[in-house]
Amino acid sequence: MAKVLIVEHSCELREALICLLEVEDHTVLWSSNYHNAEEMITSMAFDVILIDFQNQDSARFYLLSRIRQNPDTAKTPVVFLTDIVSDKDKARSAELGLNGSLMKPFDPPELLKLVQKVIRPPNNPSSTFPHGKDGYEDQNRYMMIATSTNWLPASVACLTSVWIN
Repeated sequence: MAKVLIVEHSCELREALICLLEVEDHTVLWSSNYHNAEEMITSMAFDVILIDFQNQDSARFYLLSRIRQNPDTAKTPVVFLTDIVSDKDKARSAELGLNGSLMKPFDPPELLKLVQKVIRPPNNPSSTFPHGKDGYEDQNRYMMIATSTNWLPASVACLTSVWIN
């Protein structure tokens, strides 16, 4: 299916995202920092890039701007995963061509739907997705087992996705 790059500093969240996306048959690569992610992006093509957007990080727009400046990656969909976004950040993101964002905490089906949307925009119905026209036909295929991370409810910690037939 899709080749996804996750740029996330939190090991727990990164592992949860990898599990969730791999269950959907996506190929997932990851980086824990912007510098390594930039090297990966310039050396291989991705169908979508998920970036942990931290307000405290002075370089928070750096990677997105570098992606948009490179003719080989300029059209690659980019999604920010974030806790807090100011109006100024929203405006800058739109200016740089951000394709989407999800506020933490978010539900796994939200992420999967957004990934599907940016990979297969509505004006491209010829694209296919593994689980039917909506890309996520049965939201009950997963059992989520966990305990506390900053992207799921506080009662959840480490997400483990289990395929349920």
